[in-house]
Amino acid sequence: MRTNEPLKNLMLVLTSQCNLRCSYCFENAKKPGRMEWRTLRAALDLAFEHGQRKISVAFTGGEPLLEFDLIKKAVAYTRNSCPGSKRLSFVLVTNGTLLTAGKAAFLAEHSVDTQLSFDGVSAAQKWRGRGTFNSLDSLLQRLHADHPDFYRKWLRVGTTIAPQTIEHMADSVKYFLDRRVHNIRMGASMLAHTRWNPDGISRFEGQFARICDMSLVHFDLTGEVPFALFGPVEVKRKIRGPQAREGRRPAQSPQARSEGVCAAARGDLLSVDVDGDAYACVMFTRSYQTMRTNVLRRATRAMTLGNLNGSRFWERYRSLGESAGKLEVFAPGEKKYSSYRKCRDCRYLEECYVCPVSAGYLPRNRTGKRVPDFTCAFNYTGLKYRERFRKKLGL
Repeated sequence: MRTNEPLKNLMLVLTSQCNLRCSYCFENAKKPGRMEWRTLRAALDLAFEHGQRKISVAFTGGEPLLEFDLIKKAVAYTRNSCPGSKRLSFVLVTNGTLLTAGKAAFLAEHSVDTQLSFDGVSAAQKWRGRGTFNSLDSLLQRLHADHPDFYRKWLRVGTTIAPQTIEHMADSVKYFLDRRVHNIRMGASMLAHTRWNPDGISRFEGQFARICDMSLVHFDLTGEVPFALFGPVEVKRKIRGPQAREGRRPAQSPQARSEGVCAAARGDLLSVDVDGDAYACVMFTRSYQTMRTNVLRRATRAMTLGNLNGSRFWERYRSLGESAGKLEVFAPGEKKYSSYRKCRDCRYLEECYVCPVSAGYLPRNRTGKRVPDFTCAFNYTGLKYRERFRKKLGL
């Protein structure tokens, strides 16, 4: 694994606090804490010095909009201090409940790639935040009306699926299509599998079948694939609808899955906690969670880099690949398994991505090679219908 690559992604935990308590959130022990400006500035300076030519800076938490002033300060500092040889882009991961008109205008002005954590129809969203659907529905309508370019280019919706929300998957996708969302990302909760019966995989079939059908209709009309798991696609047949009449080239959706080795193992991602302690990924951050399994504790110890100003920081950073190579959670996919099958025997092995750390959230699990059954069921069925979607397009 490569360890000498400069930074590509910097994730900043601006606060360990959140105004919601999602039922499936892995952040199980949120403690009071916010990042001080000197810590944030030091992290940005580090990115300026050691980052690649293009660097992504992500604001996360907790709920980062609780510290919106820090976001504004970071953007202004970057505009004034970033070397001309570097290009920084910004990402915000938010539940959207604090996204006022003024904040939205700022995000649009600075082209902040915004992931709105929103699970769809009211029956699904209540598991994330009871009573929040109406405000987020209004938010989508307001963003589309006030900032149409931002809405199209920089807004993506992140939907988390838990066992209690499976039956709402297709309805939620339809809702987002009706709201003209251009990027719909859907993934399985890492915690929801704790009560999952492997026989329940059939519950995904009807939902993905409906999503496949409506995605085909949407593609015929617009040439777009907003449901990211099914995209991107190269157009190889005549497109019907407005885009065909106008002669425009159909847009393509970003690909849903990560490419290659997990970024935490590659060493091109750095997560900085509220106190300045650094980790290979936000999944190891201590300010908002307790490591409840030995698998997770072992991984966290290996992937902890110490404080940004610590004497051994860069020594540990440069050895991330070596440290990751000793952990089962970072073993190649073909060495992993779930209750359904060994991953090496799965036809979708090369297309499937599962967060390596997810094995650490399985109660009583003693190995990092275990893939959560719920995640396996979601991925397998989703990729099966991705294959069907693409075949229907003649790809």
